[in-house]
Amino acid sequence: MTTTETVATVPKTLEGFINWEPNDGYKYEWNDGELIRFTGMKRKHLRIIQTLNLLFDRTKAKQSKDQLIAEQDVQLTGIQIRRPDMAYFTDEQIKTSNDLGVDSFFLHRSGFI
Repeated sequence: MTTTETVATVPKTLEGFINWEPNDGYKYEWNDGELIRFTGMKRKHLRIIQTLNLLFDRTKAKQSKDQLIAEQDVQLTGIQIRRPDMAYFTDEQIKTSNDLGVDSFFLHRSGFI
């Protein structure tokens, strides 16, 4: 079950964060109990993602059904969840993942990670 709450009632646990949907217009990441707030993507970020998708469409990875997916929750460790602007997922990762996929790489406004 997903809950929509105001930011005044922020989650205190990882499980609470996973089920939390803030309604203040920001996106949040969880890092070992700390909430990190980000603004949503701007038009220039959408243009970059569009360009990357158009280029990705020409790759062997795309022919293998791999995908670039925007703003998907990604659990990097047992205590860290990121919501990158874009993440690369193989077809196998998509088929076998739970709600929090594990990425091969992702693009965040601070750069590739």
